[in-house]
Formats: sequence, C-alpha cells, structure tokens
Amino acid sequence: MANIRVNESDKALLDSFCDQHKITHAEGFHFAMNLLKKDQFAKTVSAQFEALAANPEALSEYRQESALWEAVSEDGID
Repeated sequence: MANIRVNESDKALLDSFCDQHKITHAEGFHFAMNLLKKDQFAKTVSAQFEALAANPEALSEYRQESALWEAVSEDGID
C-alpha cells in the first residue's frame, strides 16, 4: 500500500465519506478513483458524439450503420 499526500480539505472529505459509509480510506479512495474513471470515459464519449454530430456525412453513416445493426440484431429491445 502506498502513502499519498492530500490537502486538508480533501482529507476531511474522504474522512467524512468513509465514516458515513463505514469503509476504510483505501476503499473510499478506490471508489473515488472509479468515479473519476467513469466520469472521464463519459466525457470522452460525449466529445466523440459531439464531433460526430458536427459532421453531417459521418452522422448519416453512423445512423445508417446503427439502423442496420438494429435490424439484424432482432433482440426485441426498442
């Protein structure tokens, strides 16, 4: 296990979170890192869709391919 330096306000936040959820600091930090990872992933996906939406030709191709995959998957989900 590694030690890291954090500022006092972050330590207080971690302490409070861990106390409320009855978890260790390591578990709380791990939880926070997973949230950060998911947030970064969501931002990346969002930026990619924004770029796609800004390109009408690429957006049309994407919609056509999505429609094709939806038609062949026949998973029953609308």
